[in-house]
Amino acid sequence: MMTIEKYYSETVEHEAKNCIEYREKYYSWTSDDQWLCILFLRRFFSGFHHFPTEPKPCDKGIEMNFRPAYMGSFDYDALTKLVIMSHNWAVRSEIAGSGPAMIKLKLFYRGSRDGRMQERHPTIDEAIDKFKDF
Repeated sequence: MMTIEKYYSETVEHEAKNCIEYREKYYSWTSDDQWLCILFLRRFFSGFHHFPTEPKPCDKGIEMNFRPAYMGSFDYDALTKLVIMSHNWAVRSEIAGSGPAMIKLKLFYRGSRDGRMQERHPTIDEAIDKFKDF
């Protein structure tokens, strides 16, 4: 499961410093949970500069409206990447329609593997076990 401390410890020192400065400059409105979701997007889109639109606050999480090129499970595998990252990071991801050819991606950091459904997020292995007979 990802935490802010773990993210920074696994990131090259100058990149971690860049992320901290970026938060102060552009995302000072974020809670630590929302910031972790933005770091999730940074990894998902391969950098802040690749965000298709700016994330906005949404309840205790964040949301982003954009027009995805492709969201596939193998070739153009952004959908698989989203699901696996979500389970590894303990971030609940939600995709909804947001207009013609647009989607809304909502992210909520859960930060726990135990507890009530709305407070936890299973590992990828738990998710595979749940659906392996489909």
